[in-house]
Amino acid sequence: MKSYNGIYIPEGDSDELLQQSQWSRIRIPPTCCGDHQYPPAAQIQRIHMINEFQGEHRFLSNFYPARVTWMGHVYPTVEHAFQAAKFAAHPDVVKEIQEAESPGQSKKIARKHSKLVPAEWAIFTRELVMMYLLQQKFAKGTVMGDKLVATGGVKLVEGNTWGDTFWGVCDGKGENTLGQMLMIIRAQIR
Repeated sequence: MKSYNGIYIPEGDSDELLQQSQWSRIRIPPTCCGDHQYPPAAQIQRIHMINEFQGEHRFLSNFYPARVTWMGHVYPTVEHAFQAAKFAAHPDVVKEIQEAESPGQSKKIARKHSKLVPAEWAIFTRELVMMYLLQQKFAKGTVMGDKLVATGGVKLVEGNTWGDTFWGVCDGKGENTLGQMLMIIRAQIR
């Protein structure tokens, strides 16, 4: 048996498996039998995708607590800052979003004032703002950056049930822009 970061793989199969795999994380199912017996390589499951930002992967969500700065203001989450960025010409709305008790509430406030969002926001600005905020949250050498790097080479998909097919994927359809941005940042900070 060979051990890779504490994961045991049967001799002979391990090198070939790891060379063929584009994924850096593998998991052996808990089906070991007997003393020091491990399943054959065929039973090793490769983790090749994180398909939702919940549970142990919640830290990937824009709703996860992580202080970021936008236009001189500090926000408790990327979601707060992103929603506030839509209203640069409306400081009263920015203040209301900044003081929102939760990321969900910040999003509701932004929806309430959606008529004030400039037309060019969706065309030119939103992706630049999101990337800027995510780069702060997942900066190299920070706890959050290290957690992102620890996802290895797996595909990150912001799976959702609320129909967001621009930032994520719903019912198998979507651009997964958020997931793609996170994978770009992960590659940059390795």
